[in-house]
Amino acid sequence: MIELGAPRLPDSLAVREQDAEVEIGFDAALNGKLLFPSLPKLLQGRRVPSREEQIREFREPASFPSEGFQSELERLLLRYDEFNDSAAYLARVADLAVLSGRLEQAFSLANEAMEANPAPEYKYRLAEIAYFGSDVRKARSIWAELAAQGHMDAVLRMAQLSIAESDDEGAAAWLDEAMRIDGADWRGHLTAGVLALKSGEHERAVRHFRMAMEERPRSVQTYYNLALAHVLSGSVKHAIRALRIAVGLNPFGQKALMAWADLSAHAGQS
Repeated sequence: MIELGAPRLPDSLAVREQDAEVEIGFDAALNGKLLFPSLPKLLQGRRVPSREEQIREFREPASFPSEGFQSELERLLLRYDEFNDSAAYLARVADLAVLSGRLEQAFSLANEAMEANPAPEYKYRLAEIAYFGSDVRKARSIWAELAAQGHMDAVLRMAQLSIAESDDEGAAAWLDEAMRIDGADWRGHLTAGVLALKSGEHERAVRHFRMAMEERPRSVQTYYNLALAHVLSGSVKHAIRALRIAVGLNPFGQKALMAWADLSAHAGQS
């Protein structure tokens, strides 16, 4: 675990006891969350939500900043007749269509890219865009096909979908496959830690989050998750330390900052 200059809580920071939220995914593509009571409430022995109650905001409609991408998209589309047999061109235009909020057009272009070149990266891109457009069935179908071929990213996506759908057994199986493919991949350990939190295996969650940190020692998300795992394990001191590091990495991150304030106030620390 990295060590940073120790930040101090602002004297004026209000204690809000915000609910603890754990991101299911390791990037913006899957924006599901697990919801827990605030850290002080967990320490006071309040009931942890059931596995089904924990899932919040999964498959929230994707939103992207469209300004600044529309003109570039229109410019590239002028070359469509010239380059419509190029998978690289079609994939680039599909990405711009996503960023412009034109998901149906993005899916059509990504599908053309896959037809021009059925390589795994183009299939995976198509699945991501299908997910953005809320066609989870299509995304799952493509990810499952790629996962069966040992595609690491697709295996992790299947694990995350399984967590969000409360299929913990399925998620564990996909994570076993991910560890078989690459046992050092930080994303696999981060996802496994989330599953362990959801399943009530708090010490196991701590181990996985620490292993994720070995490759991503500046991940604020991982330190926040680790703090929650420590609280659920009864280790307030270690939880506060993890949150202090998270705030040191990103002083403007409200989630870690408020969690630190909540927990420090409960523990009588500053």
